[in-house]
Amino acid sequence: TLLDYASYDHVALGTDGEIFPVVVTLDLSKANAGDEIFLRFNNYMLEGGDPWPVLDNVQITSLITYVDAKDASDPNVAANTTFATGEELIAGDPGTSGSGADGLWRQRAGLANGGNIFESGGSWEADLNTEDCPRLMTSVDVTEGVYDVYVYFWADAAQWRIQASLENLDGDLPLYLAHDPNGEAALADASYFGEPVPMLAESNRNLWQVWIGRTGMTSTIDVYIDDDPNHLTGNARTWYDGIGYKPVLPSDPGIGNLTHSYTFENGTADDMIGDANGVLIGDANIVDGSLILDGLDDWMEMPGDVIDINSYNEITIEAWYTPTEGANTGFTMLASFGLSNPNATWMGVDYLMITSARGDDVSRAAISCGNYSDPWATESLVNGPEYDDGLLHHMVATVTATEIALYIDGELMGKSALSENNHIENISTAQAYLGKAPYGQDPEWAGTIDEFNIYNRALSEAEVLYLAGYRTACQ
Repeated sequence: TLLDYASYDHVALGTDGEIFPVVVTLDLSKANAGDEIFLRFNNYMLEGGDPWPVLDNVQITSLITYVDAKDASDPNVAANTTFATGEELIAGDPGTSGSGADGLWRQRAGLANGGNIFESGGSWEADLNTEDCPRLMTSVDVTEGVYDVYVYFWADAAQWRIQASLENLDGDLPLYLAHDPNGEAALADASYFGEPVPMLAESNRNLWQVWIGRTGMTSTIDVYIDDDPNHLTGNARTWYDGIGYKPVLPSDPGIGNLTHSYTFENGTADDMIGDANGVLIGDANIVDGSLILDGLDDWMEMPGDVIDINSYNEITIEAWYTPTEGANTGFTMLASFGLSNPNATWMGVDYLMITSARGDDVSRAAISCGNYSDPWATESLVNGPEYDDGLLHHMVATVTATEIALYIDGELMGKSALSENNHIENISTAQAYLGKAPYGQDPEWAGTIDEFNIYNRALSEAEVLYLAGYRTACQ
């Protein structure tokens, strides 16, 4: 169904190799949940001109929703900001005399967005500014999804500041400074926001924006705010105005970088993309499009030399799996690429692995190469919560030249830098397993695997969200 049609012509004449960005803003206010939006991009060549230009790096992003911070001082306005302890916040208004140095947040009425800001350090001298106010929390309910989150504060020509985090950390929160050339705060820009756009400038002050992180899957965003208790000199006040959020839009990675795929839908262990057909070992079998493994001397073996994993510059491995509840209590591996040490076959070496459950009660993605005495001790790894619950889950590990990342059910568990030897080119191609580790004495993994895929690049967070079945932000 064609909801709306718009055409935008952009003409750029230049020398070879020049890059011209084009930004198109779509108004989807007439769209309904479930509608599909189609974008068509055409390249045009002037008569007698050079070959058609290349259209590259098309990115779709969402706009920020601004939320003004409100305490409980006005009974007619819903409060979204409390003390971090959850206690009610009612901030007084110091009028024109400044907020003093009494350790209390003050509400400066008639200023900024929503007609108020929360101030700390409003009374200062050239060599003294010691106010330390209690930590705050602004909480906003959102449609379930994954969100980038921002904090907004004001500053004049001085280095006003704010501490902010998505977590109520022990000790100080991360500190952000206005006018810091090496800092992470930037002037807020009207083009970043959906309607209504917040006030960006007032008198001699400007609104500053800080990206403080990305949530996991959530329906509530909690942001923790603090002043800077460590400043002792100068005009280092905090004027906190509000927060912003925008959904992370899932992105279909397509199949252009999918090199091997095992879907089991045809009742076999065949590779549906490449030529690395699997072989079932022991009592492993395929039933109703799923690989069934009981954890007792059965697994699926893939030809490691055909997959040739150490020839990749980057890699993504993806699995849809259901563990047998409570069965994976040992050091099992859901998928592995590597080698059993010829001199000690109980030991796995030069490997990349993912697992949903281990003897130490975590999930893990890890790479270990070049260590033939205690390879487990030098893994570059990311741990997540253990899932041995009998439920369907989605797991992705990505490896680049510098880091390894783990995602579970679309949520980033973390990233870890690779050590000197732990790189893709050092992974052995001798063995490639589903449900088995290169550690010869470790137990096999028990459960069902619905799908296993290998990509020759590291997928983005948005692409992992898409593979995990997340579509909410697009609807």
